[in-house]
Amino acid sequence: NLINRDSFEMKLKIKVCIIGAGPAGLFSLRAFQKLPSDQLEIMCFERYDQVGGMWNFQGKSGIDDDGLPVHSSMYYDLELNGPMEVNELPDFPFNFKSDTSFPKREVFFQYIKDYADAFNLCDKILFQKWVENISYKPSEKNFHVLVRDLKRNHLRSYIFDYVIVATGHFNYPNIVSYPGQETFPGPILHAKEFMCASRYSGKRVLVIGNQNSGEDVALKCIENGSTYVTVCYRSKRKHNTWPANIDERPLLTKIDQSTVYFSDGSKREFDVIIYCTGYLSYYPFLENNLALKTRNVLAPPLYDQIVFPSNTQLFYLGMQNLVYTTTLLWLQGHYVVDVIRGLIKLPSEKLMWSNIRRSQEKEKCIKSGLERLVFQTDYINYLADTTGMPRCDQLALLIKWFEIRKKPVNYQRRREIQFAQKCNEIEYLT
Repeated sequence: NLINRDSFEMKLKIKVCIIGAGPAGLFSLRAFQKLPSDQLEIMCFERYDQVGGMWNFQGKSGIDDDGLPVHSSMYYDLELNGPMEVNELPDFPFNFKSDTSFPKREVFFQYIKDYADAFNLCDKILFQKWVENISYKPSEKNFHVLVRDLKRNHLRSYIFDYVIVATGHFNYPNIVSYPGQETFPGPILHAKEFMCASRYSGKRVLVIGNQNSGEDVALKCIENGSTYVTVCYRSKRKHNTWPANIDERPLLTKIDQSTVYFSDGSKREFDVIIYCTGYLSYYPFLENNLALKTRNVLAPPLYDQIVFPSNTQLFYLGMQNLVYTTTLLWLQGHYVVDVIRGLIKLPSEKLMWSNIRRSQEKEKCIKSGLERLVFQTDYINYLADTTGMPRCDQLALLIKWFEIRKKPVNYQRRREIQFAQKCNEIEYLT
């Protein structure tokens, strides 16, 4: 053992690898500041030349200059799709003023960069490093991590005791297709390639998928001059409050040239098809026995939604369907640190799987959006209570926001809403 779990006397300096310097990676680095620096060797590998992860949108799609898939799935003019007050970090109150609770992407991106600067987190980040492979050596009880220096095109191998996967799960598009799709004469793309709504001015647009990204893409297209937008859904209608020139239909059945047929028997002509069909849980740098296999669910197959059950030296952050985002990741970072410190005792693998199955069964019983909010609020409160960190419970605000979303209100007016409730400021590691 690296640690005497009762007295926390370090026998060796523990070595921790964090993959990704987006919010999850940064918040983990911050949480590790609770440990004396002489007890810890930590490296965070980031493929780009600055922090931010998904928020580091560079106006590109497809393959980047390093020959790798572009990481960010964001686009121009993107705003937060939930109230920013839910995302205020307890140890870093918002340092910007906004006349809306839904600021632009670049405003929140700056907040993340300022967080990294405020706590000197970049000192532990190795930029422009691409993690190519991670394997675990049971006989050594450690991970071998192969990293490519993208500036020098040089490979180097590292050995770590713990690995934290902080890459997110919005990187690899879930690509689907329908009969006759090959006959469609116009562009067909995934939301990750959306980039800029003005490209679709004067176009008749079909959006496949009616969750958050589908809703936002449809609205952006209409605001930027698309002739009309049809949003189709797989299971149920989103709501009945779409603005003019947006309609909602059940799933399509086939495509014939520019004509698309829907399961209700209707048909319509389109110039562009945009798939808003989500993303795959895919981690190509991990060997198969370490790779998380899940969908975008509230309760992924991880103990306490973090610990990989068959290898408790491996942690995944932010792999659930997120209602809360930054505060959930912040609390998860503290949970990981407390596991490594021995302050949180992990049960046997058998008991971990029992815990996972209970959470998954509880999720199956969810029947409404409100119940989803309660499920994840209960989870972040559990993390806060387990780690001794402040609660970031914003259930009342989220319920109010969901009620507003159901009303037939002008969408531009909705974006101008400003909530008053914020997370409490606290004294922390000063």
